[in-house]
Amino acid sequence: MKAQQQSKPIFRVSVEVTNTGITDQYGTIYVNINDSPAVDGLSGQIFPARGTISFEFVFDSKEIPVGKEFVAEVVYATDIHKRVYGKNTSPNSSETVAIEIP
Repeated sequence: MKAQQQSKPIFRVSVEVTNTGITDQYGTIYVNINDSPAVDGLSGQIFPARGTISFEFVFDSKEIPVGKEFVAEVVYATDIHKRVYGKNTSPNSSETVAIEIP
């Protein structure tokens, strides 16, 4: 008899980055859970001109209770920072935030 494998409850943050400019932008995207060591990032990303691209970040939902806030940030060009703030509104679910550049 096989032991059942239990999956961890997860909290997902989807970050949609829209580049309204006429040239591609390159940079890094981060999600940081406030007052927590939980942080995730992706460097070397391309944000296509006049396009939207989505990134998904996954955290253990035990560490991110309902009501916990987070920040999503894009760093691009010559150290330009764009941030948006969100909150975990439902257990074991996902949240979506949008960032517009440039």
